[in-house]
Amino acid sequence: MNQNNTFKIEVQNPSTGEYATLQLPTNKEMVRSLFEKLKIKKRYKIIDCDFYIPQIRKAIMRSINIDEINYFASEYSKLSDDKKDRIRQILAAGCDTVDCVAEGLNIIFSLDYSYYFLPGITTFEQVCYFHLACNKVTQRFAPTQYIPREDYSKIGEELSHAERGKFFENCYIARCKHYYPDYYMGTIPDECKVVPL
Repeated sequence: MNQNNTFKIEVQNPSTGEYATLQLPTNKEMVRSLFEKLKIKKRYKIIDCDFYIPQIRKAIMRSINIDEINYFASEYSKLSDDKKDRIRQILAAGCDTVDCVAEGLNIIFSLDYSYYFLPGITTFEQVCYFHLACNKVTQRFAPTQYIPREDYSKIGEELSHAERGKFFENCYIARCKHYYPDYYMGTIPDECKVVPL
């Protein structure tokens, strides 16, 4: 598995069983050449992928839309290494899921404002302290009400559950209040449309 700006898929002609490798992102000329080589006229199948994040790899292999996969590859290639690693952390920790390529695109587009990463926070008590600093805990209580120290862990756990927070690799990862899961609604830019069918 690789973590580079490009990745590869294996495209098969289900009628003949022949397949070939396509590197992504790609262009119309490369896809046309591959389809001609495999004698693909209409139907094709993706039988393998070397993307390094398992959930996204499975989503790509379930897809039958090279244009959409190419759009994902194009947007992914623009990310910094840090943002790529954040996507890996989000999915590995279980803060979000990807069952299709569209959901992978939505994570890319919402990465900057739908999740937060708090290095060094490893307990629910620390989660509570963080939310206290953001005034999110005190909103649940009367202004003069004292919050017992022994309740911090319980409150932190409740807040973590509400925001799908996870402790992962010495970091606390969670969804922000302003979580937008449907930024991508199926419109693929013309420059990413590469299938000649």
